[in-house]
Order: sequence, then structure tokens, then C-alpha cells
Amino acid sequence: MSMTGTVDVLIGSEPMETMRSVQLLRKGARIITNTYMMQPMSVSTGLEKYPTREEIDACLHAAASEVIAYDATAKAVELGNVKVMNVVLLGTLSKMLETDYDLWLEAIKKYVPAKQKDLNIQAFDAGQNL
Repeated sequence: MSMTGTVDVLIGSEPMETMRSVQLLRKGARIITNTYMMQPMSVSTGLEKYPTREEIDACLHAAASEVIAYDATAKAVELGNVKVMNVVLLGTLSKMLETDYDLWLEAIKKYVPAKQKDLNIQAFDAGQNL
């Protein structure tokens, strides 16, 4: 079963990877993407060229009705742990979906280990406020 043209919101943790998935978007879809660039092995080995910032922006804006792009990695590092970058992006998604904040908070408290709960809640709130 193909997912091409079925996705409403694409969340990308890296710009080139986000570009690779735009064919999945339906008309009018939205994108949330981290702008921090990490070259994949195919670029490091010379098999591919990493796209320019302009090429990335053009591709994403051509594929979606709304593009929210920011450095979620820097925000996670600022909070104290790069591993919460994905939770920063989820915070942005939650605001876009207009889902009740308490439902998201409940999920974080349920599924995140106790030692990491406060940091993940901070990351989630940071994503909501970007």
C-alpha cells in the first residue's frame, strides 16, 4: 500500500530527510522540520550532494501549504540534551493540531522515564512556544 499523497503533516528531524518524504504529502499538507543539517552517509561518501538551503526551502514550500522550519536541535541543546529535539518538534505539532495540552502532558508522563520527564516537558513547551 502506497502512502503517496496521503500525509497531512510531515515532521522532519533533518532537512534532506524531510525533502525525501514530500511525495507523501497530500494537497494542502503542512511541514514541520528541523533546520539542523546532518549529512547522511550518501553525502559523506560523495554519492549525493547535499542540497542548498535555497533548494530545501523551494522544495518544501512547493510541496506544502505551510512550512514551519527552525533549529530544533539548538533548542534541545539549549535545554540540556540534544535527544529531546524530537519532543521540541512534537510541541510544535501539538499546537498545530490544537490538541488539548493536558493530553500531551499525560502521554509524556506515562511514557517518558521519570528522570527525563521534566526535561521532556520543557522541550515540549519550547516547541509549543516557537
